Amino acid sequence: MHITCNQDKQDQIVEELLTVKEKDVDSDSKLQIIPKKLMKEELSRSPDLADMISMRMWWLIKEHYKGETVAEDAQMPSENNT
Repeated sequence: MHITCNQDKQDQIVEELLTVKEKDVDSDSKLQIIPKKLMKEELSRSPDLADMISMRMWWLIKEHYKGETVAEDAQMPSENNT
């Protein structure tokens, strides 16, 4: 994915993405991130750009692995292996 923007917007994107942090693993061992409310508190604004990028990446990954079954403990293959 490539984003073309000015330096101010790039700095804002980086700042927002750096607020995305891993949350404690639950009893099902699923990976989670901290709630958006905590990100808003840290940034003093909503992380809208990070939301947009995350949602877009979800669809790119979903389309890339469409039809493939991935074991719960398996890792996604690197670009060299696809």
